[in-house]
Amino acid sequence: MTAARFSRFRASLAPAMSVRTGIAFLVLRVIAGWALHYHGFPKLHDPMHWLDNSPGLHAALPNAPQFLEPIVAFAEGIGSFFIIFGLLTRVFALLVVCDLGTAVIGTGMLHGHPFVGGRESYEIPALLLTFAIVLLIAGPGPFSLDALLARRSPPENS
Repeated sequence: MTAARFSRFRASLAPAMSVRTGIAFLVLRVIAGWALHYHGFPKLHDPMHWLDNSPGLHAALPNAPQFLEPIVAFAEGIGSFFIIFGLLTRVFALLVVCDLGTAVIGTGMLHGHPFVGGRESYEIPALLLTFAIVLLIAGPGPFSLDALLARRSPPENS
C-alpha cells in the first residue's frame, strides 16, 4: 500500500469533526452500543441456535441460513463493545445494519407488526439500526480508537 493510499485509509477511519460533534458521537456510541449489547447478549448464550429460541423470528425467517446466527450474535453481543470503544466502527456498523435491516424490514414491516408498543413491535431494532447507519456514514468521531489509529504517523518508506 502506498503512503498516499495508507494516509487516505487512515483519514477515513475517523473523519474530522468539531469537539462538540465528537462528544455527541461518543455519547451516541456508548449509550446505543450498550443498548445493542443488551439486545444481542442473550444470543451469545447459544450462538448457533438462538433463532430457535425466538419463535416469532424463526417463523418470520424460516429459511434463514444457520451460519448467520453466530455472525449476528457476534455483531450484536461482542461488536457492540468495538462500537463503544470506536474500534473498527464502520465494519461492525455494517454488520449491524445488515442484521437489523433484515430484522426491521423482514420481521417487522413485511409482517405488519406495530412500530411502537406490544411484544412484536420493532421500534428498538429500528432505533439501533438508525444508530448503526449514522456510524457507518459518519464514522466514530474523534474520541475513538479508530481516530487514535488515524492520527498515528504513516510507516516509513524504505
